[in-house]
Amino acid sequence: MRDMFFTASASAFEVGSAPTDVELHTVCHDIVRRGRTISGMRYEVSVRRDGLTIATGGAGFSCTSPAAYRRLRDGRPTATGHVLPAPVDPAEVGHSNPGHVVLAAPAEPGEPRWELRVDTGHSGFFDHPVDHVPGMALIEAARQAARAATGQPSALLLGLETDFTRYAGLDVPCWIEARADDPDAAGDLRVQVTGTQQGQQVFTADLTRRRPVV
Repeated sequence: MRDMFFTASASAFEVGSAPTDVELHTVCHDIVRRGRTISGMRYEVSVRRDGLTIATGGAGFSCTSPAAYRRLRDGRPTATGHVLPAPVDPAEVGHSNPGHVVLAAPAEPGEPRWELRVDTGHSGFFDHPVDHVPGMALIEAARQAARAATGQPSALLLGLETDFTRYAGLDVPCWIEARADDPDAAGDLRVQVTGTQQGQQVFTADLTRRRPVV
């Protein structure tokens, strides 16, 4: 996975009085083929309800053959090799179950910087053996970091743009940092999140959040 994005209108989170159908319209482009095999492409998805687009998203990715992947990643560990650190307070990141928290409690409370908790036993993030932190876990780390950095765990996530720059290894601590801007005229908060390992950038994420109307 090279990058991923989505945007959603606040109305996408509204629950009506009757069931409704949601349609996904997908367009694939920039398709790269090697012989009869697809080796990469981009795709965009429009989410429609009652004929109206309520969200859009997309991603770009490349596919690597098993042989090429072994040459690239041969010998990489498939386990963390260290004790899982204690999580932040689940309520701080909008959760009730500490098992779903991917940010470790910081050594210095108040600093928007956390070690990534890599729980290879989590069936949602690690549904098969891998030698790196899945992008889904990194996106969840960005989401939780934005919640913790703004002090608004219940704010709606209306947009996300993320770029993955390198593999996040399992055996080296990955540090998550967040920086929140001041709210804009609409009250939306923008948060920039970065992940680094050994001083090298692993991924970046820009998130747009809005305080829900009560």
